[in-house]
This record gives sequence, structure tokens and C-alpha cells, in this order.
Amino acid sequence: MSELKVSPVFKCKRCGAPFTVKIATFTSDPSGELLRTFLLGVAKVGLCPVCDKQRAWYYSQGRSEEWEKEVA
Repeated sequence: MSELKVSPVFKCKRCGAPFTVKIATFTSDPSGELLRTFLLGVAKVGLCPVCDKQRAWYYSQGRSEEWEKEVA
């Protein structure tokens, strides 16, 4: 298992609040490419816990279109 020893700080794509993510892989990743790919993905679509909870609520209510309009 490879594990990133730092907690990277990201900026929420919706509200701009900072949030951290603990990152680990359970497969061999000697080059760190899996971790790098994950970090790039989180940076691209990352939401803070509050916004993620709101997004989940919108989707659970079948109102995903409203969420997408609000974020865009």
C-alpha cells in the first residue's frame, strides 16, 4: 500500500471553502501515478463536506438539474 503522508488542501468548486482529503491506495503504486490521478480528479470536481451534503440532498430529491444550474 502506498500512502500520501500529507493532507492536501483543496478549494471547494462551489463555495471556495478549503477542505482536506486523506489519500491512500491499496494496490502497489511505486511511481505514485494512482495517487496523482486521484489528486487531479479531486482538484477538478472537489466539494467541501457541506456542499457535498447539499449535492447529495438535491440528487436524492430528484432535483439534480437544479444543483447543476446552481454550480455552473
